[in-house]
Amino acid sequence: MFEFKQGNLLEEEAEALVNTVNCVGIMGKGIALQFKQAYPASATMRKPVKLVKSSQDGCLS
Repeated sequence: MFEFKQGNLLEEEAEALVNTVNCVGIMGKGIALQFKQAYPASATMRKPVKLVKSSQDGCLS
């Protein structure tokens, strides 16, 4: 079920918060940057992805 709310997502008492990122995994703008600032460890979780082969456009294949 969906529930619409107004407020700061990062202050929500939720079981899980999900942040989407681009194919490169850079968290440099918008809500992704806010997640990175609030949860610095989340920016390091992309490092294992470097083991996966990337296509020319930078997306994982």
